[in-house]
Amino acid sequence: MHPNPPPALTVRAIKAVGVEVPMTHVLGTSKGRITRAPLLLIDVETEEGVTGRSYLWSYFRQAMPAIASILGAVEECVKGDRATPQALWDKLNARFALIGVQGVVRMAMAGFDVACWDAASIAAGLPLATMVGAVPRRIPAYNSCGLGLMPLDELADEAEQLLANGFRAMKLRLGYPTLKEDIAAVRAVRNRIPAGVALMVDYNQALTLDDALERLAAARLVLRRPDPGQTSYLFRHALVCDTAYQSLPKARRTALHQHIARTLEQRFPDICASHPELLARHFTEGGLPAQ
Repeated sequence: MHPNPPPALTVRAIKAVGVEVPMTHVLGTSKGRITRAPLLLIDVETEEGVTGRSYLWSYFRQAMPAIASILGAVEECVKGDRATPQALWDKLNARFALIGVQGVVRMAMAGFDVACWDAASIAAGLPLATMVGAVPRRIPAYNSCGLGLMPLDELADEAEQLLANGFRAMKLRLGYPTLKEDIAAVRAVRNRIPAGVALMVDYNQALTLDDALERLAAARLVLRRPDPGQTSYLFRHALVCDTAYQSLPKARRTALHQHIARTLEQRFPDICASHPELLARHFTEGGLPAQ
């Protein structure tokens, strides 16, 4: 099914309001406890009277004014333009190229983009899924509220609470100081919930590289291979490698390829001489084919 062309709308104004919403379940992370959700509510108003809406989880209360300020710059750039999401994204991508489309800049652009799609679907009288070429259908949902870093007895109790609304899957945050504590947290929750409930883990915590590699090896996703003078890590399966690679944002993949190519040139000339195709691949994937 092909996406439907967005109806003709014109951007008139962007409004952003920051709110802090009390959370039912406190979220413990390696950087502290989150008790209130910092949300930036975004309205994109059009000349045709249709308003598209979105919201951003802003991580910190102090980040909301910064994102709102960038949205002000977005409004200056696109006011009076047709509200065509892809064309506006391309225009903003070029506008913010000098400071980089990342961090609060990308967050502001993403919130604006979602609101534009919302306005387009409202104007067309269609579900957003249909607007982007999909078919609305029922999908399984998991409960991602709570289950942050906390004492094991509290963790197991909260896992039971998250089943109350009929969920058959939940997400557990990991990233305790040690691998042993991570495993203990998984076991505490797994032993408390029914066998038929899926348990997923989220490792978006502040791990060091060595900590992350230790956990990947323990999960048998990578193989640790000691070599003279250094230690190498290899993915155990090509599908795991491909999944990890595809999960990286395109800009991050490009930057990594450039870094690898430069490192090979500067520090490993013997590898470049014996495997020139390897160097060529990293330059090409890094957006520097002429090199």
